[in-house]
Amino acid sequence: MANDVNFYTVVEGILMTKALEKKLEKLAEIYVGKTGKKLIVTSGFRPPERQAPAMYNKIVNESESAVRNLYKNKTAINEILAAYRANKGSREKAIAAMTETIAKQVKRGTMISSHLLSNALDVRMRTTNLTALKDSVIKVGGRVV
Repeated sequence: MANDVNFYTVVEGILMTKALEKKLEKLAEIYVGKTGKKLIVTSGFRPPERQAPAMYNKIVNESESAVRNLYKNKTAINEILAAYRANKGSREKAIAAMTETIAKQVKRGTMISSHLLSNALDVRMRTTNLTALKDSVIKVGGRVV
């Protein structure tokens, strides 16, 4: 069952910090005002043990190069992709190696994703008006990736 709030719904199992919920509330209120529809949040705070499987799935479903192109810090993404490649014969081993790599990066202050900082969220795009979302995100000082 999802967590249903006035202006948005968070899919079950998604981690949300208080700080991220506060930002989401402002964003979603603006979005609902524009569209009359709630946002559906599909990802929020992702510590390394959640970031790694998300990246693994994206690599498997879209390709290494597609994932590499998503991230600005090419050194960090190359480290994560190397951990994946060295273990790609086993989903469990690949995710464990990627998790360890991301955790080491976080420890030294390198964040591959704003999700690690509880400063990003994903919304279900098939039910979202992209133009209204972009306008709403800009109004709260964010950006759509």
